[in-house]
Amino acid sequence: MSTNFTAEQTALLEIINLSVTSLSVLSLIFVMYCYRYIPALHTFPMKLIMSLVVSEFFFSTANLLSFMRSNPYFCFVEGYLRASSSLSAALWISIFIWVSYRQITNFNKNISSIYPKALFLNLSIALLPSSIAAYVEFTTGNIYFGNDLEFCSIIPAHYEMLFVEGPVLVVIIIVFYYVFKIIWFLKEIFKDQTVLEYSSLTNYAFIFAILWMIPVIDRIIYFFNGTPIFPLVVTHIILSRAVGVIITIIFYKTKRIKIREFWSGAKEQDPSIKDPNTSQ
Repeated sequence: MSTNFTAEQTALLEIINLSVTSLSVLSLIFVMYCYRYIPALHTFPMKLIMSLVVSEFFFSTANLLSFMRSNPYFCFVEGYLRASSSLSAALWISIFIWVSYRQITNFNKNISSIYPKALFLNLSIALLPSSIAAYVEFTTGNIYFGNDLEFCSIIPAHYEMLFVEGPVLVVIIIVFYYVFKIIWFLKEIFKDQTVLEYSSLTNYAFIFAILWMIPVIDRIIYFFNGTPIFPLVVTHIILSRAVGVIITIIFYKTKRIKIREFWSGAKEQDPSIKDPNTSQ
């Protein structure tokens, strides 16, 4: 397969990648900071969201490493992180939608006890394809991490499709199915605050599915055609790199009251502290 991008097109993709990824990194750091210092956010749904944030942070790290992809070592690290973090994010989203549906339809106050198992399952599955590719690269070389669509991924491409894009596509389909079931079910029940907090996980799952549709379509078209469609690649890069920003927007929209309460309390203790939500 060949990208056949012009120098101008490659430069544009690099600018988009750097700008959107940098914004995502800053956004994700903001979410991690809030979770670290605001005790009111230490709930099980937020713990799941933070797991997704960590996966997306590693994905953003992989995107920044793409600027050094000419070095085989950095391309290897980028490809390993990209495949693992993409699959990990998809797995967390599937856990989101399962937990949300479970808590809405049959609430379990001890649901948080599943987290160690969910974490182990996530890491075990997410790291497996990359680890297999890494092993084969250093033994037979039949599978390796190389430059594809201007970023490093598993090559040959059909392995990337099988191990990464395929599972992501399955998760997208599952998310759409359960989102509609949850919306329908919420119309029939009394929505107390606890149920609403778990139902908010559905927002993350639904947005993830929307944002990743174009990247998956782009990879599928590229796989079958052998050549990329540049406008589709641009959209692919923008949407996939913007996930961290969108996560932060949803986070702030749903948790802004707790964040403002925290800063108000902090300012009472130390008046020199400035509330980042207050315009200068």
